[in-house]
Amino acid sequence: CTPEDYTFSYSQCSTLTTARSLNFFWKPPVTCLTNETQLPSPVLDIPCDLTCVDGQYFNTSEKKCEFCPPGTYSRPPLVQWGTAEKPWSSWPAQFSAFCVSSYFTNQNSVSTSVDVCSPWQIDKDMGVIYSGDNAAYHYIESIVSLNIETYVTGYIAFEYKVSAEPDADVLMFRLDDATLLRTSEAGGFSSSSSSADFGVWEIFNTTVLPGNHRFDWVYYKDRSISYGRDKAYVRGIDVHGAVINPPECLACPAGTYSDKEGSSSCITCDKSKVPDKVGAVTCVECPENFFSLKGGSTCYLMGECDEDDVGSNVGPCIGGKEYVQEFWLQPKICNEKVGGLEPRSYERPCNMPTTCKSGQHLVNATKADKTYASCAYCPTGAVYSTNTEECETCPRGSATYTRNYYQTDFDPLLSWAEDEILSTGCAGKCYSGGWRKGGSFLDSGAGNQAYSESFLIFNLPMVYDGLVEVNVTVSCAEGNRFVVVRDRLYDSESGKWLPDTMRSTARSAEDDVLDVMECGGCDAVPRLRSYDLKQGKHRVILRYEKHISEPGEVAACDRVLLHGFRILGTDWGGPSECTICDRNTYSNSPGASHCTPCPAGTDSPTLESTSCEKCLEGYYSAEGTSCKPCGENAFLKQGLSECVYNCRNITFTSSGSDGNDEEQSHTYDLSSVGFSLHGPVSSPSGPSLSYFFSLCSMNMAGSLCIGPQGSHIQTQLCLVSGGGGEEQQGYDIGGTMRFDEIVDEPQHPQGGVRLSYTHNALSHDVEFGDATCTQSYSTVNVYCDMSAGEGMPVVVREPHDVNSKMCGFEFDWMTKFGCRLCTEDDVVPHSGPCEDGQRKISYAWLDPENCRETESFALPRFHYEACQATWYKSNEGIIFMTLFGLLLMSALGNVFFIRESRSLERKVRKSQDELTVARMDLARLLHDGADGSGDGGVPHGQHHLSDSGFFRETSQDVEQITSFPFPQTPEPHRTHRILSHADLTDDEI
Repeated sequence: CTPEDYTFSYSQCSTLTTARSLNFFWKPPVTCLTNETQLPSPVLDIPCDLTCVDGQYFNTSEKKCEFCPPGTYSRPPLVQWGTAEKPWSSWPAQFSAFCVSSYFTNQNSVSTSVDVCSPWQIDKDMGVIYSGDNAAYHYIESIVSLNIETYVTGYIAFEYKVSAEPDADVLMFRLDDATLLRTSEAGGFSSSSSSADFGVWEIFNTTVLPGNHRFDWVYYKDRSISYGRDKAYVRGIDVHGAVINPPECLACPAGTYSDKEGSSSCITCDKSKVPDKVGAVTCVECPENFFSLKGGSTCYLMGECDEDDVGSNVGPCIGGKEYVQEFWLQPKICNEKVGGLEPRSYERPCNMPTTCKSGQHLVNATKADKTYASCAYCPTGAVYSTNTEECETCPRGSATYTRNYYQTDFDPLLSWAEDEILSTGCAGKCYSGGWRKGGSFLDSGAGNQAYSESFLIFNLPMVYDGLVEVNVTVSCAEGNRFVVVRDRLYDSESGKWLPDTMRSTARSAEDDVLDVMECGGCDAVPRLRSYDLKQGKHRVILRYEKHISEPGEVAACDRVLLHGFRILGTDWGGPSECTICDRNTYSNSPGASHCTPCPAGTDSPTLESTSCEKCLEGYYSAEGTSCKPCGENAFLKQGLSECVYNCRNITFTSSGSDGNDEEQSHTYDLSSVGFSLHGPVSSPSGPSLSYFFSLCSMNMAGSLCIGPQGSHIQTQLCLVSGGGGEEQQGYDIGGTMRFDEIVDEPQHPQGGVRLSYTHNALSHDVEFGDATCTQSYSTVNVYCDMSAGEGMPVVVREPHDVNSKMCGFEFDWMTKFGCRLCTEDDVVPHSGPCEDGQRKISYAWLDPENCRETESFALPRFHYEACQATWYKSNEGIIFMTLFGLLLMSALGNVFFIRESRSLERKVRKSQDELTVARMDLARLLHDGADGSGDGGVPHGQHHLSDSGFFRETSQDVEQITSFPFPQTPEPHRTHRILSHADLTDDEI
């Protein structure tokens, strides 16, 4: 072992002795032979008020501070992890990583389990730590903790990125349980939470006071949806104040020196100078024809200069000549004496065109004199005719798409930067400030160190669907790579370029990685790559990521060259021909710049249309699409932009169950679940698939059902694929709708309504295991279950047939809204006994599990009707009356007793009648619920209960049935349920 293998720490100050001790220990993990090297002995009784200043070290034998000699520097009060100097290799002893998964039990309480999910991991290639692979998990906290002591007031700083579900899954940073950073804010992601593959890292820092501290980085996921890369990334952790009074000075590392006593840091060697050793006191010049970059430790032989080392600025073509100013690209790392190449300033004849690219024509020229000729496009709405040699206006039903733009001369890029069309930069340890402009190319710079990212950003307003084509040479060492991503779009409301995560359409938070080219050495050749872009404003980034290098090293090849690019779909450039308008688009005037999509509710089924026609009754169309049939129960009128269905009154008529010709009519009302959005509903096939439902409308606003154009799809059912690192895409699996009544299903005797959606072609193929779907048909079984409340759909069938392109989906939805509406036929009257000329008539449901009470038809309240006692008209009554008269005459002394007996008998009968009615009313209330919701429970404290009795509420009146003390619930939030009125005694009722 060597001194590099051990480190030190100070104890806390003793309040009794006002002193502390210095202790030494091996750095974990120990990889050397400790039995052959002794650790320094502890140093005791160090005064607590002894503090070495910058540039000093603690002399352990003298117990005092002394200045560091030249060639060394004092150890800063700083510890680092995940930097170029201190890369991640394994978890340091001060760190611990774990993951906590929470879930809800049946009692709605939270239970936790440690390390079921994925804890934080180290990515050595990227030089970062990340929050684990948790796309398959929800409601988790993946935590990495750092426990450390700071001795003086300092700070902690680190870099981070997040790619996650907007406003839901976030990175938090805690200092001793106080949350100081949360990457999501109300209304969208903050600027500090842009996605993880895309632009620069964000930096966070905060003050740290002396003491023992715990720092936590927490990646929190809520209870649903995996989005983007579903990760948080951290690198470059600096803790300042964790080191005091270092017992030794450190030698200046390679590429640096210190030339005086008491240095607190070392000085970086200038370009073409290197230190003569580690711990150098000066830097020496490289030999002739050798060079080094700033901070280098080795001199390299300069290669022969070639045209790639020279840039140029070219002036305008005036009078047939243009002025060229050449210059060396910096840093200059070639030897001009070898090849004799030097930058020049000169005039040259302009490249006067004699022919132009397609769609262009010569201007400022005659057939005899082309001295001042140049190529130009015709004005918008016109194309150049070689027959007439003039620009001619395009007719109606066609348009001129100004979509072709070519760029191989990079001088105009200076004005592009001013217009915010182009920008460049470099993150990390960069020698070049970004991409450099040559005369006929751009390159990613030179001399950048490990963990640097040199990026070139194009802000592209795509007026039409188009593409970006680049011609690049990836000439770099293995372990580095060139990446093309699309990570930001333009927000028209704010007028700014914003991350995808801030768009209201809820596109994927992850960057779209368009291309990755791994470096393979110096023999690379130019490659032409093309990337499709949809209509809209995009930000495309070309990024050279350098992961491997030594300080100051210059590889023989270490850059990406962009030789040229082409953009199709912008409003730059010009047209080459008049383009006929496609189906469902039109142009109604000559010289149109583009064909307009037909508005929603219209279409144009033929090519070269000059107008659009309204959809027929019962048909609908979204913007730019053909009219499609709605299906049954749709509101019929012309020009529908979406189908709206009459789900409040779905009526089915059938013959009687006893075989006679009498018809039975059942009516359903699905409006409570049909006109609102439900989802996401997870797929059993995996976490990357989910479903959204809007059964009776086509409104997916607020869902993740986003189509290729970045807007919500109009459909009743939507399948969303992606998430967990994949790009998310919505698919329309709704279509023409049909209603059928569900009857005679043994497992669902209460029946319901079946909704079928057919005749739908998917916008893109969807993979389900081995099955590939191009068309879909879907079924939603809405079953009657009064105990289920509103309920939610569940998936019961997904595509599995590998030989069929027509894929079926089926869902079951148990809900009280699947029950038919109650009618008069469902009401059973009950007649009480005739007392004093009146009889009480009360009502109950025939089968309360089979139909749903509504405001329009509720259970009738009780009433009284006149009646007449008839028992005395019978022979038995006459005999009884005769006998009764004889007895009365013979027993006058018992008259009072007989009268009281009759009175008592009437009271008993009336009490029994009220008891029967109370039983029926209580049964109905216990079934329907106190509020008519059908949940079968009576919550303690509702207005239907009181300390003195139980009440029955109707639309006309509130009647107290009887009085009894309702039992107090031991748990105040627990619903008190009575499963049957038989559970109560007569006295309680």
